Amino acid sequence: MKAFLSYTTANKAVAGKVKTLLETLGVECFLAHEDIQVSEEWRLTLLSELAQRDLFVSILSSDYFSSVWCAQESGIAAADPHMTIVPVSLDGTVPAGFFNHVQSIKIDGGNPQLSSFTNGLFRCDQTFTIDALIALLGKSRSYRSAEYHFSLLQPFVKSATDAQVAEVLRVSTVNDQVCHASECATKYLPPLLESHGHLLDPTVRKELGEILSRYKR
Repeated sequence: MKAFLSYTTANKAVAGKVKTLLETLGVECFLAHEDIQVSEEWRLTLLSELAQRDLFVSILSSDYFSSVWCAQESGIAAADPHMTIVPVSLDGTVPAGFFNHVQSIKIDGGNPQLSSFTNGLFRCDQTFTIDALIALLGKSRSYRSAEYHFSLLQPFVKSATDAQVAEVLRVSTVNDQVCHASECATKYLPPLLESHGHLLDPTVRKELGEILSRYKR
């Protein structure tokens, strides 16, 4: 998945944080202030990058629509039927113009969270988003991060394929931080093991079942 981040110069630090967040899920992000060289022709580069992107993330603020570049970028994105638009707002500014029908979500510019973007990513590409969240879950390094990562994935489990659910169970078994995290062991994993445990290798299924049995209340 490829994303174009649209923002005013004043919010380039926020855009950098959003880029870092999205890259944890494997999203390739384009930021003009980082990725356009001084000697390059801005207009042609921006048009080229917009044409290659699946996702348009607009970081709205009170000065967003007064920026000629932002207004043009958002108009081009709104005219592309293949582009998924994800507006986020720093100060309550709402989408206007060609994408005023898309609801924005307010974020903390100092500490943006992945949860603000996952629904938009899912609208863009369901398979990519679920696979990326499963991979993130498998990389959890603490009980708390495992619970947070599973909470990001949970809303989309019902849309996952059998193979994807089986992979959730597998990575959870392999990573002790996941299968031993309280919410994962008592809330998230038991119903998945019951519905999809038959897809696992018998040894893995037995191991996970034994772990979860210790947390039954």
